[in-house]
Amino acid sequence: MVKAVGRSGNESKETKKSKVKKSGKTELKSAKSSIKTATSGLGESVKGQFGDKVVEVLDNQTKLLDDF
Repeated sequence: MVKAVGRSGNESKETKKSKVKKSGKTELKSAKSSIKTATSGLGESVKGQFGDKVVEVLDNQTKLLDDF
């Protein structure tokens, strides 16, 4: 009985771990998409050095998410 409960716990843990990974990947895609949208919108709206800096920062954030 103890072994059965232990196995059930391990299976439950693996299922939860899988759900978290899948959810994390979905959130990551969503975040990257939002950043890309913001980058293109701000890149067209904000001109000059400040606009360039904003685009650079957002591109760095996208790269950071890619490495995550």
